Amino acid sequence: MEAFLIAYFAAAVAMASWVAYDVSTGQPEIMGMMKLAWVLITLYLGPIGIILYLTSCREPAPGTHQQWVAPMWKQTVGSTMHCVAGDAIGIVAAAAITSVAGVAAGLDYAIEYVAAFLFGWVLFQAAPALAMGQRLGPALRSAFVPELISLTGMVVGMFPMMHWLRGSGADAIGPGTIEFWGAMAAAIAVGFVFTYPWNWLMVASGRKHGMGSKSVMGQAGHDHDGPVGAVAAGAVPAPAASGR
Repeated sequence: MEAFLIAYFAAAVAMASWVAYDVSTGQPEIMGMMKLAWVLITLYLGPIGIILYLTSCREPAPGTHQQWVAPMWKQTVGSTMHCVAGDAIGIVAAAAITSVAGVAAGLDYAIEYVAAFLFGWVLFQAAPALAMGQRLGPALRSAFVPELISLTGMVVGMFPMMHWLRGSGADAIGPGTIEFWGAMAAAIAVGFVFTYPWNWLMVASGRKHGMGSKSVMGQAGHDHDGPVGAVAAGAVPAPAASGR
């Protein structure tokens, strides 16, 4: 198992490095925070992450991003991975600290939930809204409920998998072992699956953005015509006829 995990993470680092290069040099329509999120998702999920990137977000030709990401499943992938990328950092960091500190079972999950919520809410939900020109107060308020719903859906799947693979409290496997990182990667994948339906509902109802393009969000990108304009936080462009 150790040899497999070493090979897996070596491959994941190589894949994430390629994604980082690709989004930086050849994908001008991908939002800045989404570029970071794709790198993180590929680090977490390895081949699953890069497959999602290639099939749901990477435009096949210049100027085609808006049309390419229009289907609803791709919109929801964008919303889900954006949430998971940020929340997972909070959970993994908190899990590493609580295991080393010997925090009691049960309390460790509460700490991890709060850390994930704050990290995802402020940096991965509110910060992009600030970048689009929204004020801090409205950005935080509009992102609060979507982040709460998405994170809760994620940990419903993620925490039981973490408990099964690495234990909890003083008995939990710590970050000094590769098994810890393997357990976290597997748990993140399960969390992604569990929160995907909730993100679908929020994107469909207009509570969250789906997979966005810079041209649509009014932040440049390719120089082509499109429905450019100010977008309120939490709002989603009207679904396309393709089933978005």
